[in-house]
This record gives sequence, structure tokens and C-alpha cells, in this order.
Amino acid sequence: MSPHSLPTACLLLLGLLSCAGLPPEALALAERPTFRTPTDGARSFLAAIATNNASAEYLCFSESLKKKHGATLDAYLLARPTLLKDLGQAQKHAFDLQLHTQKEHPEGTLLWWSHDGVPYLGLVMTAQYYYDLEAADGRRIGNFLPQAPGHYVHLEGRSLRAEIQDSGVRGAPEGDALTRFEVGTEWKIADILSAEDAEN
Repeated sequence: MSPHSLPTACLLLLGLLSCAGLPPEALALAERPTFRTPTDGARSFLAAIATNNASAEYLCFSESLKKKHGATLDAYLLARPTLLKDLGQAQKHAFDLQLHTQKEHPEGTLLWWSHDGVPYLGLVMTAQYYYDLEAADGRRIGNFLPQAPGHYVHLEGRSLRAEIQDSGVRGAPEGDALTRFEVGTEWKIADILSAEDAEN
């Protein structure tokens, strides 16, 4: 993402006009974002923008995007007023954007979102792999994984075996203390493109 791509994309969103109120599903999705598919992750971000939920917006960014720009939550909160100024009233209608096209991208999947058939915003969605363990006392241990879940989970007859090598596993709860175990994929934002990029 170039330094100007995000503000440009946001300025283009200023052209959105809508008299519809904020859908209840936008509020629900911002409170409980989901990242199962590229579209889910993108819709979660649009819902977070529409409902002015800064922490949910930040949650939608991939680790690669955060590392690329050194974007901690604090840094994002400092930069966010500029983003919201660029969005203007369109912020309220971000959830009204419709999926225009979906295509492969070197980092994953590129989704173009449109209003009245005109592309306004491109979101590059990338897959992140992770494991997550939770103890009965609420303690959680987890980390990102370099490969998809299928690399770590194996079927052996009627048995399912997971093999994850990570330093955090040493402190993992055992027996009844382990209440949840998850190995999964989540789709988050790797880049944000402006409508001008759609023409190239």
C-alpha cells in the first residue's frame, strides 16, 4: 500500500450517497467480526468502518500489513482521524458497498467493492494460519503458523492427530485444563486499493 493509496480510496468513498440507515447486521458484524472467507473478512472491515469501531477495524488488518507499516493499535488510533476525515459522511454507508469482482492476487484474493456498479474500493485479502488453545481459567496460548491447517492435522484411521512445533506449546494446558483447541485460517486485509487502481 503506497502512502497515498488509502486516503485516495477514502476520498473516492465520499461520492457514495445513501439514505438508508445503518443495518443491524453491520452492528452485529462489527461486534463479532468473522474471517472465514475473504468476503467475510472484507465485510467485517466495512461493518467496522460504518459503525465507527476502531478496534474492530484494526482487527481486520493482516499481520503482514501491520509489519509493513509498523502499525500498532496505538499508531492506528493516532492515524485514524485522518482516515475518518477522508471518509466523511461515506463512513456511515461503507456497509452499503456491494461486491463487484473477485480475482486472484499474488497475496491472496482481491475484492473490488462498488456503489451503483462503479468500483470504489479494493481490498486485498490474505490467508493467515494460526493455532489457539484456551484453558479452563481463561488463559489462551496461540500463534501464527507458516502453513495451512492441513499441514498440522492428520487423519490416522479413526484418529485425528495434530502436530504443532511452537515454543508456546510448552506452556499449554493439559487434560481437563484444556477447554478449547483450534487450528484455522482467517482472511484479513493485506492492502487497500483505490478505484484508480481498478483501471490498471
